[in-house]
Amino acid sequence: MLRESRLLAYLSPRGGSAFLGHSRRLDWLGELPEADGPLVLARLAGAHPQAPVMLVIDSVDEDFRLESLPHVSGPARAEMVARRLRQLYRNSPFYAAWRQGRLSQGRRDDRYLMVSLIDHDWLAPWIAALRERGAPIMAVTLVSAALQALYTRLKLSETHGLLATPLPAGLRLCYFQQGQLRFSRLSPNEDNRSSNAAEEITKTQLYLSSQRILLKEVRLPVHLVNLGAAAAGIAQSLAAEPIFEPHVVSPDDLAHALRVPADFFASQPETLPLAALAGDVPVYNLARAELSIPYLLHRIGRGVKLAAAAVLGLGLSFAGHNLWQAHALEKQSEALQDSARATARQARLTRTPQMPADPETLARVARLSQRLDAAAIPPGTVLAALGAALGQNPSIRLEEAAWQNDALAHPGAGLHVEIEARIDPFDGNWRAAAQTIDALRASLARQAGVTQVTLTQSPMNDHDAALSGSTLTDSAPRPARFRLAFHLAAPT
Repeated sequence: MLRESRLLAYLSPRGGSAFLGHSRRLDWLGELPEADGPLVLARLAGAHPQAPVMLVIDSVDEDFRLESLPHVSGPARAEMVARRLRQLYRNSPFYAAWRQGRLSQGRRDDRYLMVSLIDHDWLAPWIAALRERGAPIMAVTLVSAALQALYTRLKLSETHGLLATPLPAGLRLCYFQQGQLRFSRLSPNEDNRSSNAAEEITKTQLYLSSQRILLKEVRLPVHLVNLGAAAAGIAQSLAAEPIFEPHVVSPDDLAHALRVPADFFASQPETLPLAALAGDVPVYNLARAELSIPYLLHRIGRGVKLAAAAVLGLGLSFAGHNLWQAHALEKQSEALQDSARATARQARLTRTPQMPADPETLARVARLSQRLDAAAIPPGTVLAALGAALGQNPSIRLEEAAWQNDALAHPGAGLHVEIEARIDPFDGNWRAAAQTIDALRASLARQAGVTQVTLTQSPMNDHDAALSGSTLTDSAPRPARFRLAFHLAAPT
């Protein structure tokens, strides 16, 4: 499905900020103060009804537990995970499980990261305002899910890694194993001084060691993200401890990973996790099914619209193909009609008359033949006159010639000749066609023995031309055909 814009809200117990995300781009919409922030967010959701809402929570009241459950699939897995979540977080409506692969030993159970927001009372007004507005809530997730996306985009592949970044609520510390989130905590460190940040990182390492999540002798890479000028001091302080391996993630590295300007996060650090989630789905969603019903309806409606647009596009494409085929068939029909007319003319020219068989008729024909031979004008005389006139007018093509010997009724009267011709090529200029025909008449009149040259049928009155055309493309002009008649006197 095509990417759509999202209304992203960074929320903490002290307020937050709202952004409109377009894949990898963020547009700042305004601050969300603690007092009337829910109403402001609801109004923004109303102003962007086609953008689903994603709430990114930054709070100290969150819980992370790594659980191993038997490897099952299908509905049994969903039921087992849901039952375990209810056992762990009975009093919280915001919890989720993220499957992180299988163990390599023993039964090879599935490994899950169980996540929950323990203290959720402050979040209730924000959810209520959005539900009253009918806004489609796409997801309720934690900042750690966004930093998981950032960790992946930075392509950090160590076995162990700690990511530290400042946010409006404090210093956020996320621990990763094999590139997957294992633990996250928020330290309300207001000024992010190098001594305090290094101290909080040390506390996190001690906690991980005490929980046997991280062995004490393991050297822990620490990635300092978006800490500005304080990053160098923090890295220097950590480098004094042999258990740490500090790395400063430069603004250019962030810009390249998230496809944003290098100074994008300088004034508003909360844009960092939101930019990482602007075009992705979080690895876990704390929202329950009933909270996501408006979003499901939104997805269905959008899917119907996209399907309708696809059907419309296919219909237009099919209609265009049919029109093209109709035009091609029309051209073929015109060609067949021209071929049929040519065949009919050829049949008329080659038609053999029926000869009478009775003796009287044969005797009459013999006498008539003798009279014709006595007063006949050779066909070569007719063809010579026509050839000379047509040679002076090369754009005229002779299609048919017929002559009648008037000497039968009036001896010495000569021949009455009729021709049918066309102008080729003809571009539709009827004035030029009339001038060409007049030139042919004048050329015939100058031939020896030719008199009474008349135009018996003008090309504008061609009754044999079929009325045809197309509203789709410009049709070619019909042929300019005409008929002439003249008298050829018998030679003296």
